[in-house]
Amino acid sequence: QEHPTKLAIGISGGFDFPQDMYTVTEHWSLVRLPQGDSCDIPNPEPGLAQDDISHLRFLELPNRLAMSIALIQRAESALLAEERASAVKAWEDDNICLISSYAMNLVQIDNSVRIPPSGWKCARCDLRDNLWMNLTDGTILCGRKFWDGSGGNNHAVEHYEKTKYPLAVKLGTITPKGGEVYSYPEDSMVTDPKLAEHLAHFGIDIMLMQKTEKTMAELEVDANERLGEWLTLQNLI
Repeated sequence: QEHPTKLAIGISGGFDFPQDMYTVTEHWSLVRLPQGDSCDIPNPEPGLAQDDISHLRFLELPNRLAMSIALIQRAESALLAEERASAVKAWEDDNICLISSYAMNLVQIDNSVRIPPSGWKCARCDLRDNLWMNLTDGTILCGRKFWDGSGGNNHAVEHYEKTKYPLAVKLGTITPKGGEVYSYPEDSMVTDPKLAEHLAHFGIDIMLMQKTEKTMAELEVDANERLGEWLTLQNLI
């Protein structure tokens, strides 16, 4: 099974529907109107061409009618396709990172802090992953603890609560295209149009950075996978 990369269900890159937890039975009938007489139509064999009508031969239907039936049987429901597309768009719209209201006029302290391109560590504990650099003072601290006990020790959010410095970038997600930025007062992942400038203030050249850690979206996907595996195990116990 392909590893999910999106927090969505039933789409490319998302989670698969749990096919082994239910069965779907289809029943097809051909009805002639206005007479109302009908006959049962068998389901098409999986894996055959869209226009294959071998399962309809015994009905001795006109070829064009048999072809139409076969295409309808194998076609995805237009309503289902529309609902799925709408759900995906709604999910993606909900997860768009808007420009932070703090980004354009962010105050950065001139404290001579210089951040190396790698080898980071939380300033308050020994964690070396899930690290966030505050874009105001350059302090590197670990992120929040996740529901399953993984993650960090909440030192980055505690730093915000003490200083009210609003924006932090997740180290390890920075590339020449950008990086993950979180706004504490806005309580959301955000876009920082001046991220390259804000990083340069602390000696980081964004053009030289490479992704070394999973993004928050990727971590959420992993967490949902683990939760799904746990629920599956509970059903087996």
